Amino acid sequence: MIRGRECCMKDETRNAKTGTLLDKTDPITMDDLKRQFQSDDFSAADSGVDVSRLPPEKEKLYVRAKRIFSETWERELKKLGGKNGKNKGTDYPLKVLEESESDFVAGTVIQIMENPELCDKYMDAGTKAMMSRADEVAEEYKGRENEPGIAAKIIDRLADKFLSHMMGLLLKAQNVPEILGVVKKTPAHEDFNEGAKDNRDKIDFERKWDHTRTKTGAMLSLDELKKQEASGQTDIPSEEMSLPGDDAETIIRLFADTLDGRDREIFLLRARGKDQKEIADRLGYKSQGAVSKRLNKLEEKFRKFLRDRS
Repeated sequence: MIRGRECCMKDETRNAKTGTLLDKTDPITMDDLKRQFQSDDFSAADSGVDVSRLPPEKEKLYVRAKRIFSETWERELKKLGGKNGKNKGTDYPLKVLEESESDFVAGTVIQIMENPELCDKYMDAGTKAMMSRADEVAEEYKGRENEPGIAAKIIDRLADKFLSHMMGLLLKAQNVPEILGVVKKTPAHEDFNEGAKDNRDKIDFERKWDHTRTKTGAMLSLDELKKQEASGQTDIPSEEMSLPGDDAETIIRLFADTLDGRDREIFLLRARGKDQKEIADRLGYKSQGAVSKRLNKLEEKFRKFLRDRS
């Protein structure tokens, strides 16, 4: 699946000619930016800054620059339909891209600050870019001119608007909307943060992957699976099945064939829609506790069985 997704991403970003912006005299367009990013892989770039050797004040600046970049990235990604970044794992494609580029940008900030000439140049360019939105921000703060600390708030707002605008251009130039579409269509287990508390994105993914719909992840009955498939509301996309054409009955039968004795009986009764009490009564258990324990173990086996087939 991962290889297939990588191919999809390459297909989405391949259709552009290489080029450079250095010789361009006309206004730079989004197509120009996309060509630049496709010819130079900034996601693998190295700023050359060794963070472990930075003095405390520069390390603090590095950390702050990286945090601002990541916060702005997350905010703009949400505008494109991205979800909570805390729910994503470190191997999630867009998390990898964000991490790499935040390191690069933060390192570049350090290099600029170490060069007075470069620092003045970029400060002037940044100030001009921010001031281009001065009228827009002034309108937002109209009537608050005498408010304490208003000047600092206006400057922060100008900087925020500038960063959001530039980050939006960066995401589009790197075809992030297209990449986001691919990873949404073909999610993978490594996309999700195992340590995130109540990770609903991960829970929803695993329900679909394991062919379950209940909050606890319990196996559905055969009748329920058939009803979902008949109504078109099933959570079992055909592309996630290793053998096209397999239906719920076939899946249950194949898994049941891997079981012996009492486990097979319990599984088949559960698959036919019997609840724990009914199974306990049918098989002569004094309480449904023993059935519950066996079902929990069977659930784990069933999940593994489905993963191995996918």
